[in-house]
Amino acid sequence: MHIDSSPGAHELIIDGSEHELPGPLEQAFAWPGRPLVVVLLAPAAGPERLLLLGADGRLRARVAAPAGHGFYYLEPLTDGVSVVCCSDVVIDGWQDWRFAISPDSGELERIGPSK
Repeated sequence: MHIDSSPGAHELIIDGSEHELPGPLEQAFAWPGRPLVVVLLAPAAGPERLLLLGADGRLRARVAAPAGHGFYYLEPLTDGVSVVCCSDVVIDGWQDWRFAISPDSGELERIGPSK
């Protein structure tokens, strides 16, 4: 799957097809080995600014940051995509935490500090 994106754009191109986004784009990555695109919209898009899209551009999940956290950036992995969030307070000595994204449900699970 090939993605063309530009920060601030309101559209995303997946395999040559343009898809409108519900807010300005910050980052987008294809999920390795799955027909899935992870999109992080700019803060102006509201609290549920993490999107999971199918390869057809259809919305599969719209996710808010965990309580007490704010989205920071996406990080591609060899087997998926994680999201780094900043916490409002120090937790176990850290404020920046990496979260795994469930590709099926869109749920987030804290997996460790971002270093």
